[in-house]
Amino acid sequence: MKKDLSFFCGLCLLFSITLSGCFLNKMQQKNNSQADLPESELIPGPITLDDDPQGLDFYPTDNNEYYVAKGQSELLSTITIPSTYKNRPVVGIMPSGFSHLKNTKKIILLNTIEYIGENAFYMSSSLSSLNIPSSIVFIGNDAFSGCESLNYTISEYGYYLGDDDNHFVVLIRAIESSENPAVIDKNCRLIYYNAFSTGYISSLTIPDGVKTISSSAFINCYNLTEVFIPKSVTRIDSKAFLYCSSLTIYCKAESKPDGWASDWNSGYPVVWGY
Repeated sequence: MKKDLSFFCGLCLLFSITLSGCFLNKMQQKNNSQADLPESELIPGPITLDDDPQGLDFYPTDNNEYYVAKGQSELLSTITIPSTYKNRPVVGIMPSGFSHLKNTKKIILLNTIEYIGENAFYMSSSLSSLNIPSSIVFIGNDAFSGCESLNYTISEYGYYLGDDDNHFVVLIRAIESSENPAVIDKNCRLIYYNAFSTGYISSLTIPDGVKTISSSAFINCYNLTEVFIPKSVTRIDSKAFLYCSSLTIYCKAESKPDGWASDWNSGYPVVWGY
């Protein structure tokens, strides 16, 4: 009898350890999925469910704001992200928050949205229309990868996403060639990850009004010798000018703004207050 009891207790202990390990592993995966969000916006608490008519999931931030994910809304043809939830602003899209959509064709982001997490719309093959407002200040890497049906505003010089008020909010990809000079639309607010990644451009003036230059925005622009950055740029993410070995950067600002990453220029020379 004692032998049987000991064996039973051993099995219980093994089961308890296994469950604990699984729980810790899932918590670690959740924390890793938030790694690209701005520090002040990391999600401290659990998901908030219940009464949203579209079935969206909302995550509270430590700033009394919310991030949003698809929840049970993925069968809807159109999803509108509300500007508030429980009388607090909805400011961001969770990493992978609306990934792998197969039925949704249109998503509307209102002008409280400032952050879009990494892989936010990844592999959403049905998504053809996405409104991005001028309030945006951060978009994580690969947010639109695999969105094969997504329609862009195409100008002579690039592919853009925006909304009805401004079709040129985000420069997704510049159109570059040896005959085509690099020009950014004057209404652009954010230059996206890998927007420029060829050796064609040698000089570029970023228009006043751009707020954000994303990580690796100018990666491998090895012939780029000068770029001019206006005071409107309040955020430059890590290694925005990676592998631009001939570059000198001219900034209207007198010194590095607080919102620029410590390695924003990858060590290339900077002229302040030009």
